[in-house]
Amino acid sequence: MAPEHKILVFLLVVAVSFFLGLGIARQIQERRFSDELAAHGILRLISFEEAVTLAGGETEFVRMKSTVPVERSLINVTDGTSCLQVNFPPEGGRLFAHRTFEADWSGYKRFAFDVMNAEFREVEMELVFKDGDQKEFHSKLRIPSGTSHQVIEVPLIGTEINVSDVADIEIVLPPIARGSRRLYIDFLRLEKDVD
Repeated sequence: MAPEHKILVFLLVVAVSFFLGLGIARQIQERRFSDELAAHGILRLISFEEAVTLAGGETEFVRMKSTVPVERSLINVTDGTSCLQVNFPPEGGRLFAHRTFEADWSGYKRFAFDVMNAEFREVEMELVFKDGDQKEFHSKLRIPSGTSHQVIEVPLIGTEINVSDVADIEIVLPPIARGSRRLYIDFLRLEKDVD
């Protein structure tokens, strides 16, 4: 083998090793972070670290689908390295997840998520939770301009649905007269009270 080829092979091996090492290091770091969250009584339900475009133009962000334009964003992140930027048109739209997260919420106190409203006005949002029998719990929220931490008590959700078998989470924005709405959504989770 010619010396130039040996150098090229060596550089390829070094590059592949470097990128494999980064992937392994990221997995180790993610596992430590998940363990740390669990120690504080937090269970991450949905992450927005990876995206897949589905047939028909829908985008799935690791177990969450959308009927409106969405993309990964590196700004306004509260968990991991990216969040979900959602651009809701005037006719509204929804994000939804079905049976792709922990279904038994009975040991938790709160469902929570972080949202940044990029508009100068408050935005109306509805969260819909469904159980395996398709019973529904609806919660209407007003999202203020800027960053906020939204919380719904799991026992309240349990007044309408079976929280030991949660099957669906939907985030719905209703239609408005005019103008789009941009939200950055991150870190959908369950929280316990930990001593």
